Amino acid sequence: MRQNIEQLVNKILREAKISSPPINVERLAESYFDLDFDCGNLNETELAGLKVTEKKIYINESRADELTANVGLKNFTI
Repeated sequence: MRQNIEQLVNKILREAKISSPPINVERLAESYFDLDFDCGNLNETELAGLKVTEKKIYINESRADELTANVGLKNFTI
């Protein structure tokens, strides 16, 4: 399984012509996985959540400022 994930990541990086950071993970999520972003009221401990059936990543509205202030945390979370 790990090999499949690495192959997929390498394919996406090649296609997107990404060879070094920073990586716009939002653009990759939208372009390659057809995911949309929205804000929502999640559990206060959660930064974000994925609703597969809706193809959406929900950013916790109450913690959106925290993610905006820390791009590395936002990228990691997404």
